[in-house]
Amino acid sequence: MRILHIEDRFHPLMGYQPNFFAKYHDPAHEFHILSSNSFSIWDGTDRNYVLNEIDRECEKKCGIHIHRVDAYWAQGRKFNIWLKGLCRTINEIKPDIIYVHFIETYTATRVILNPSMRRKYRVFTDTHNLLNQYNKSLKHFIYYRLFMRIIGHTVNLSGIKVFATVKENYRMLTDMYGIKEKNILFSPIGTDLARYRYDRQEGDLLRQDMGILPEAIILLYTGKINQLKEPHLILLALQMIENKIDQPLAVVFVGSRASGYTEQYMTANLKNNRIRIYYQDAVSSSHLYAFYSMADMAVFPKENTLSALDAQACCLPVIMNDEPTNRERLEKGGIIFKKGDINDLAEKMLMLIKNRELRKQLGHAGYEFVKEIYDYRTITRKMEADLLADGGGPRGDKR
Repeated sequence: MRILHIEDRFHPLMGYQPNFFAKYHDPAHEFHILSSNSFSIWDGTDRNYVLNEIDRECEKKCGIHIHRVDAYWAQGRKFNIWLKGLCRTINEIKPDIIYVHFIETYTATRVILNPSMRRKYRVFTDTHNLLNQYNKSLKHFIYYRLFMRIIGHTVNLSGIKVFATVKENYRMLTDMYGIKEKNILFSPIGTDLARYRYDRQEGDLLRQDMGILPEAIILLYTGKINQLKEPHLILLALQMIENKIDQPLAVVFVGSRASGYTEQYMTANLKNNRIRIYYQDAVSSSHLYAFYSMADMAVFPKENTLSALDAQACCLPVIMNDEPTNRERLEKGGIIFKKGDINDLAEKMLMLIKNRELRKQLGHAGYEFVKEIYDYRTITRKMEADLLADGGGPRGDKR
């Protein structure tokens, strides 16, 4: 069976969903990826010669085929770019199944609304969107409430199957897009347990390299340091509890720092000399496990992040704000604080800082939970089984 995955952006060295589908696909099937040839969102340029080199390495390592096309509006935009020659290239590949990622994109729209594509190929798509990503602008209302209803109507008439990735967007597919439940499958975004694993030795070595005391509790944040993620909320919460901290505490921020935001917000005005702040530039996803293994807890104070799954895969307890998808992903291995409540965040942080047994309990439970539900090896095979099943297979688990 020849299966074609289409995504506007694909980087072989990143840790996005198609990367793990490629890594763990069943070798009995031909696995193809079609994407743009733009590299701009990762380094600001379109260095095709670099992309070509790593594409060939990925093809050899994973046993897949990567196809690139030019694109309009690609500079600096992650989604809603226009792939040139999309349908022509699909016809050249001649897949049995098309899985076009992100139903909300121009690319998915072009495939779904094209009668020829629907007639020739079995088409699947998915959504990763969450309610907190929407705003109340007229533009968003027209696109998501009206235009996506047109897409949903076509999906229903054509029997196209759509993968939800969390409970939250399962409901969005039905309530906002009007897609019938019989056309919705479930395939969660997961984590790679081969990449994200607890390694005490690597964690201890990293602690030594960073000059962190062996007895210090380590609070970790990984991700972009910018206004969208607001990691400075961790520092504000620390100011509220610093007089209750009587042991060494290392707060480690790992990620690229946005200029302006960093200077304005990431300045810790702490009087407790037992607390030290560390900054580390963004590191390769293949090395993040060492930071998770080094830490005692992870805090992601705003929005959603897949890093919560990666951290739990490394036996690390996690604190996040109260949103449906966060509650879903931290069902066993984390603590939720009231959204927008810095006092509650501070209390939850202090609770984990003070309670070693609770950290250990949550870390173990979170790992077992992620291993059962979110392991990409299992997710990929289940997804492929749904692709190959007659008519798209049974509806998936609605967790």
